[in-house]
Amino acid sequence: PISLEYLGDYAFENTSLTGIVIPSKITSLGNSLFKNCTSLNDITIRGVITYIGAYCFSFCSSLADINFLSSVKAIGDGAFESSGIREANMCSLRRTGTNLFKESSLERVSISGEGLELSNAFTGATRLKTAEIGRGVTAVYKETFMGCTMLETLTIGEDVAYISNDAFTGCNNLKILYYNAVDASTKFSLTFYSSIINQTL
Repeated sequence: PISLEYLGDYAFENTSLTGIVIPSKITSLGNSLFKNCTSLNDITIRGVITYIGAYCFSFCSSLADINFLSSVKAIGDGAFESSGIREANMCSLRRTGTNLFKESSLERVSISGEGLELSNAFTGATRLKTAEIGRGVTAVYKETFMGCTMLETLTIGEDVAYISNDAFTGCNNLKILYYNAVDASTKFSLTFYSSIINQTL
């Protein structure tokens, strides 16, 4: 109903739901709200979503396209783990959990916000080809892109001050790096650079 103001955790978990319209008064999506809804392929948001709970869309393998991430300020652990999402544009984030898109179908991602530290975010996303780490991301910690074997193009924003040695383990197809960092003391490992063919510094 249009008057609905709250969707509780686990409300649709493990159901055969194929589509849903979220009323304008809903601003947050709870933990495991649509977890394992493998038939869900269409979601329409009438309002502005600012929070996505842990495992909210995990294992939603039929859900390929969403267009509400630009307003989201916080995302919980594993929110899109093993989901069918192909593209994600997150530009207002202030807090993220781990394993956001772990082993998902993600092909392209842009992430920015305020004071963000990434860890295990895209581990095993083997279809990911292009990634942009934008403003407000300060650190890329362990295994953030580990196993992203198709990753070819990476953009690192000027706010990144630290990249873990194993952040890009297994990214053997990485060819192009755009790096705009201001601070020359940024700590990048030789292991990370060894997998890059073309560097634009």
